[in-house]
Formats: sequence, C-alpha cells, structure tokens
Amino acid sequence: MKQIALTTMPLSIRVFSAQLVLIQLVCRLSIALLLVIFLSSLGIRQVISAEYNYPGGFIELQIPKINQEIPEVKFGLRDPVLIEESNHWRILVGLDLALLPGEYVVYFKHGGPDTSGEYLGLTVRQQIFPFTEISVNDENTTSLIDHYVSLPLNSLDFSNTQQPSLPMRAPLAGDWSDHFGHRWLVKGQTEIVTNNAISVWAPQYASVLAPQNAIISNIEMDEDALATVVLDHGRGLYSILRGLTDLTVDIGNGVVGGAVLGRLPSLNTDTAQGKLVWQTLLNGVFVDPSLLIGTNELDNDIP
Repeated sequence: MKQIALTTMPLSIRVFSAQLVLIQLVCRLSIALLLVIFLSSLGIRQVISAEYNYPGGFIELQIPKINQEIPEVKFGLRDPVLIEESNHWRILVGLDLALLPGEYVVYFKHGGPDTSGEYLGLTVRQQIFPFTEISVNDENTTSLIDHYVSLPLNSLDFSNTQQPSLPMRAPLAGDWSDHFGHRWLVKGQTEIVTNNAISVWAPQYASVLAPQNAIISNIEMDEDALATVVLDHGRGLYSILRGLTDLTVDIGNGVVGGAVLGRLPSLNTDTAQGKLVWQTLLNGVFVDPSLLIGTNELDNDIP
C-alpha cells in the first residue's frame, strides 16, 4: 500500500495530528507528576536506616509531623522510641535477639481527631552470630560471656517523658568487648547463653559517666556491694550499667550526659582493674549499645 507523507496531508489533518501528539505529551507529564507526588508522600514514611536491621540491632523510620501531638506507634505490642524533629518524627525500633528474620510491619497513627492508622513494612535480615563451646574451667573464655537477666527498669512512680538524645557516649574509656550477640555453650550444660551486653576492663577507681541525659530510675546492689544503675533516657530508651561503687547519684536524680555516676572498684589484685558492663534497651529489648553511640567512641581491640 502506498504511504502518504505527512507533508502532503491537508492542513486540517496535520493540525489534528499535532493536537493528538500534544495531548499525549500532556497526559504523560501529568502521570509523571502524579507519580512524583505520590512517591514523595511515601518518601517521608520510609525506612531511613536499615544498616542494623538484624536481631540485636534496630531500624530507624521517619514519618511526617502534621501536628504537635505525639503519634501512636506500635511494633507488635511494643512502643518504639520516638524522637521529635522540626518536620518529622524519628522512630527507633529495637529488634530482639530472638526475633526471626522476615517481613514485619510498624503501625502508626497521628495524634489528634480524624486521623487514621497506617502501616509501614520493614525487613529484618538474618545475622549469624558466632557460636562457641567452652569449658567451665576456661576462665579466659568464660570472662567473655556477658549475659545478664534484666532487672526492674523503674522503681519510681513515673517515667521519663522527655525524648532521648542521640548519639550516646561511652560511659568509660577503654577497650570495649565486641561480642554482643555471641552465643556460648558450656560443656556439660544444655542451655545456650547469648551475650546481651558489652563490657570493658579499666583501671580501678575509674569514673563511670552517664551515656546521655537521663533520670536514675533504679539502683540495685549485689552481694559484693557493687551497684547496678538504671538510666531512663526517655520514651523507652534505657541504659543499665553494672559493677559500680562509690555512687554519686540516687534513685530519682536527673543527670546530664557525661555526669559522673560512680567509680569502678578494684576486683583483680593482679591487674588492679574492674569490669563495667553496659546494656541498652529500645522498646523493651536489648540492643547493642555500640550501635547507639557516636563514631570512634569505642576502641574494640579485644580479639
């Protein structure tokens, strides 16, 4: 069939063809603009940091701030930590060491009337922590086990409603262990224990500092007269410091980051060093404290 060149078409047909091309272009631009607007609206409700999205870590989310009321946020039955910024809310979701990898959702609902709830999906990836079988007589290895049962976080009749400040600081300078999440099995026993803390050996009487602003929400003494101090940093973020003596604080006191809480005792007469244990909890689960501090705060030289 013979083709007819566009230049030989009548003027009315050429004008109509140009109009069709223009209409198609406008439609495509409109669709692209709507897609950009849609993706931009989703971009605010997104996963900001998934670097530590594994058991013992955390995920940071972000949602827009449409008013001054604190939104309702749930991860299962737990309340993630909320931090208010100028135009959005930061949400820190702590991931339990026993959490299975897979797809999960966070529910959030803006405060105020006439607001509806929404869901945001997140992925928890698998993290393979080292597993070591040890002898009960191997003191060099058993000293690396940092597993501690949680204690009551708050003996006050109120909690800290102020939002926490991040990053934290190391409560003590030294060579902190990097064995959080490592699993251990003592020969002859059946229970596997998992490190839910980090620790450091430091010179006797070294000052122990508050990792961030907090209220001292609980203090417990053990049989060796060593104190465990619980710091409520606000909205569900806690620090637990174990192994202190000569306390300078009491339950209910407010402290600023860097304030002296107490000192290390001398427990080892050969080395004149004491051990400090540090745990952090986000929405009620233990997470690695080293993930919540500023860069270069810890010196991890322990093999």
